[in-house]
Amino acid sequence: MLDVTAAVTPKGERRRYALVSAAADLLCEGGFDAVRHRAVARRAGLPLASTTYYFSSLDDLIAKAVEHVGTREAEQLRDRVATLSRRRRGAESTADVLVDLLVGEAPGSQVSEQLISRYERYIACARQPGLRDIQRRILQQRADAVVEVVERSGRSVRTELLTALVCAVDGAVVAALVASPALAARQVSIAGNKHLSREQVLSRTGLAGRPSMLTLTTDDAVADLLSNPYVRTVSVRTTLPDRVEVELVEWEPLAVVSRAGGFYVLNAEGTVLGAVASAAAGGPGQPRVAVTWDSKTPLRPGQPALPGRLVVDLDAMRSAFPAAYGLTLSGFSLDLNQKLTANTAAGPRILFGQMATDEQIDSLDAKLASLKSLRARVDLASSKLDYIDLENPAAVTTRGLPSPSPSASPSKKP
Repeated sequence: MLDVTAAVTPKGERRRYALVSAAADLLCEGGFDAVRHRAVARRAGLPLASTTYYFSSLDDLIAKAVEHVGTREAEQLRDRVATLSRRRRGAESTADVLVDLLVGEAPGSQVSEQLISRYERYIACARQPGLRDIQRRILQQRADAVVEVVERSGRSVRTELLTALVCAVDGAVVAALVASPALAARQVSIAGNKHLSREQVLSRTGLAGRPSMLTLTTDDAVADLLSNPYVRTVSVRTTLPDRVEVELVEWEPLAVVSRAGGFYVLNAEGTVLGAVASAAAGGPGQPRVAVTWDSKTPLRPGQPALPGRLVVDLDAMRSAFPAAYGLTLSGFSLDLNQKLTANTAAGPRILFGQMATDEQIDSLDAKLASLKSLRARVDLASSKLDYIDLENPAAVTTRGLPSPSPSASPSKKP
């Protein structure tokens, strides 16, 4: 049975062509970063879902757009060659015709825009294995056009040398464009950075030195930013000739850990974001959870320090304790074996036991349920308890505060 797709129908073919044409226009105007599902659908005047209905992936759509542009440029080359009269031309005259053919004939800035778009595609195709075959076909079409120009000019034709000539011209143009100030990344907008400064973002992406837009690799810029623990997600988009947009979503510090004489902030996944000057928590812009960890080993940025589930659970306990148990938590403590203690502002310590594995963290629900049952019988805030041990939620134990020792009676004077 034949695998018939919607694109086989006349309507499907029209829609598919409209999407490819729209993607090709966006590619020429803004480079590869401009080709996105939503932008292509909007330009084509079609529903967003059509981009995934007619194409297996964004890469598939981009490949069709690159091929479409290459075919369009090849047709333009053939049309221009067809208008060239057949007559004997000198070497200099033939060279002028070839340069005009390969570089373009439109005046002023239009030439620059055409060249930028074309050679950005060439460089990008070299980086992406899926586009290399398309680029080889485009190169062959350009070489074929040069061969015909030389033949029409009455010159001897050596195909391999003319192909090398096309490559040499392309290389010279790329070198000139890369060095051109017009293609320097001069307009860089950065959004969403709260903890990273603009200078840090520029430095990590290599944008501080205003690199050429042709050599800027957005994937590398994204990877460099994601290597910073504060960066949760990032997108880097380029618009020719000189604009770069960086959008960040950063992690917010959820917990601050005191350990080995230092203070470190953690995100909701339990990863160390970095070192800080103090263990301040709970205030505006500060981490909400404070943990004191008995360990002599410092932490390092990017290190998974605690299970993310545990950090999130500690935050939930901090906010729920006053209403649920009549106690205000001042912080948490972990010993060398990662046994957890909740410290209250004016009440007993609460011992939860080891919290190193998922199973142990799962036990928090049963332990908190036992604490709620105890609260139904005892006013925990005024119970004068030293601690409540919930390590075995089926057999909760408590210890009262030690009684103050009686003061010595004053001696009587004789």
